[in-house]
Amino acid sequence: MRFLVLIFSLHIFLQVSGQTGNHSSQSSDPFRFDFTPTLIVSPSKAEMLEYRRRFLLWSGRFAGSQEAKYTFAKFSQQKSEFIQSLDSLKLLMSTDSVTIFLNRIKDEIVRHNPPLQPEYFNVFIYRTVEPNAFNLGEGIILVSTGLLTQMNSVHQLAFILAHEMSHEIESHVFNYAAEYVTDLHDVDLKRQVRQALRSPLSSRSRVENLIENFMTTHVQYRQQHELLADSMGFILARNAGFDMEEFPWAIELISKLEPHGHSQNFSLESFLRDHAIDVHPMWMNHFTYESRWAADSTLYETPEHLKTHPEWEDRVEKIDSLIQQCTISDLELPSWIQDWTYSQKRLLFEMLVGQVSSDDLADGLFGALHLSLDYPENIFLKCLIVHCFLELGDRLSAGDFLKIVDFPHPKYPEGYNQFLGFLHNLNAADFRSIADALIKQIIPPKNDHPYYEFIKFIQDKSNREDPEARRSFISRYEGQFPAEVLKRKTAN
Repeated sequence: MRFLVLIFSLHIFLQVSGQTGNHSSQSSDPFRFDFTPTLIVSPSKAEMLEYRRRFLLWSGRFAGSQEAKYTFAKFSQQKSEFIQSLDSLKLLMSTDSVTIFLNRIKDEIVRHNPPLQPEYFNVFIYRTVEPNAFNLGEGIILVSTGLLTQMNSVHQLAFILAHEMSHEIESHVFNYAAEYVTDLHDVDLKRQVRQALRSPLSSRSRVENLIENFMTTHVQYRQQHELLADSMGFILARNAGFDMEEFPWAIELISKLEPHGHSQNFSLESFLRDHAIDVHPMWMNHFTYESRWAADSTLYETPEHLKTHPEWEDRVEKIDSLIQQCTISDLELPSWIQDWTYSQKRLLFEMLVGQVSSDDLADGLFGALHLSLDYPENIFLKCLIVHCFLELGDRLSAGDFLKIVDFPHPKYPEGYNQFLGFLHNLNAADFRSIADALIKQIIPPKNDHPYYEFIKFIQDKSNREDPEARRSFISRYEGQFPAEVLKRKTAN
C-alpha cells in the first residue's frame, strides 16, 4: 500500500491532454498468402538457471516449521519447473517480435515510474487458446496468445501488464504462498481436522466445512491482492501515457473471454461443401445436452469460496472511481505502439502453431477454420487444416483420440460444442478422405514450401515408418516448424 500512496502523490495532478495512440492501417496484409512461424529460441541455459536460483532463494526467506519449509521448498521448485516445461514443449515465446513488443510496453511503464526501475521484469508469451495472464513470481510475467488475440487496444494490454507488475512490486505471489503454506501446517487446524475425523457423527461434513473455511479465507486474501493490483496497475499504466478510459474495458473483456470464442459465424458444413466434400448426414448429427446442463447448472459454476478474483463489476467500479480522481496524462506515446495491429494478426497464427505443437489438434483445427474466412488464400492455413485432419485420423486409429479431443461441455460456446460433436462423429477413414480432398485443392507454390512438403510426406505411410526418410526430411528443413513437428512425432 505504501507504494500506491507514493505513486499517487507523485503523479495525481498531471495536466489533461488525451492520447489514444490510434493505429495506422497497413496497405497490404503480410499474411494474405502465407505465414512463417516464429522459430522458437529457448531462453539461454544461464537464464533458466538464474530463474531456478531465484526461486530456490524463496525457501531462505520463508519462516515456518520444518514441515512447512519442506512444503514451501517444493512449491518454489515447481515454479522454476513450470517455465522450463513450457519451454521444452516449444510453447514459450521469448525472442520473437511480438514478445519484444510486449517487453517494450513493459519498459515504457518502467521508464515513467522511477520506483519500478530497480525491479526485474520479463514478459513471455506462451502459446495457448486459454485467455490468461499471470505473474509467476521473480518478475516473470506470462501472457497467453489466447488473451492477446482478443485484446481490443494496446492501452488495455498495457493495463494488464501493469496489473501483473503490481503483483511483483507487492510480492503477492510469495506472500500468498507463504500464508497458504503456513496456515496449511497450522497446529490448531490439524487438531480440528483430527477431532472431526474421530467424531462418529457427521465427520465428513465437519471436515468439508473446515476445508471450505480454509479456502474461503485464502480466496479473500487473493481477492484483496487483485483489487490492489488493479489500483496500482491503473496508476502505473496511466503514468506511462496510456489511455485510462480503456482500463475498465480490459477488466470487463477478460471476465467475459471464452477460450474458443470467435466473433465470426462459421458453417462447417458450408466449408466442406465449398471444398467439394460430400457431407455424410451422420457427421452433422449433433446431440443436444442443453436441457440436462440447464437442470444441473450448479455443477458447472465455480463456488463462491473458490473464486480467486472479485466480481468484474466491483473491479470496474473501483477503476471508474480512480478515473474520476485523476487527470489524463499529457505524455505522447511512442510511434512504435502502432505496431500492435500487425503483432495481433501474427499472434492469431502463432496460437495455432502452439496448439498443433502441444497436440491441441481440435483447438488448432477450429481456430484455423475460422481464420481461413479472413485468409482464404493462405497456404500455411490450408496445410495446417489438412495436417490436423490427418493427425486426428491417425490418433483415432491408434486409440489416442479421446486423450486430445474433448466432449461437448456447457463451459464451451455452442459453435465449439457442435464442432466437437462433428469430430466425434467421424471415423478414421472419414478424417483421411477429408484431408485427401482438401490437399488436392492446394495449389503447390512455385518455391519449395516446408509445410506443403510436410503434408505430402506424412500422407505416405511408408515415409512415416521409415527412419531414414524422417531423418532426411528433418535435415532438409532443420529449424522450421514442420521439421520440429516431425521430430516430436518421431520422439513419441
